[in-house]
Amino acid sequence: RSTREVTLFPYTTLFRSNASRYAQAVHSKSNGLDNCIGFIDGTVLGIARPGDQDIQRVAYNGHKRKHALKFQVILTPDGLILHSAGPIEGRRHDWTLYCRSGIDSQLEENLMVNGIQFCIYGDSGYNLRPYMEVTYQGSNLSEEQRSLNKAMAASRITVEWNF
Repeated sequence: RSTREVTLFPYTTLFRSNASRYAQAVHSKSNGLDNCIGFIDGTVLGIARPGDQDIQRVAYNGHKRKHALKFQVILTPDGLILHSAGPIEGRRHDWTLYCRSGIDSQLEENLMVNGIQFCIYGDSGYNLRPYMEVTYQGSNLSEEQRSLNKAMAASRITVEWNF
């Protein structure tokens, strides 16, 4: 079972000419990261309960408690979709969709623009990468870490609006 993928950065020229503007927009909104150009997130789209038992099992999302398909997007602050992947079985985790989408190598090569390493920002469903920052997790966070989480959440909401 594979995911259908739309090529990352189908608007490469547009993205490269606006990367600094995207980073500045995120920074001015959040006062957080100064090199973040967009946000990654997965979403669960509910479906009718499948009749087949095997399909019911793979489509059931225990977190949302419904049968579903999952999708993922990377979105810039102005709403440009840089990447979309899916659908994938509803029971799968965001990180599984990320890995199956094959986006990792594309991010690495496309987020270095004019000698500046840009990044995307994701929630706790994603893993820290050189080109992906994620929410700090745990109960013993410093005040600075808590502050950055809160600041970036205010900017990251744009990816939720897309869904």
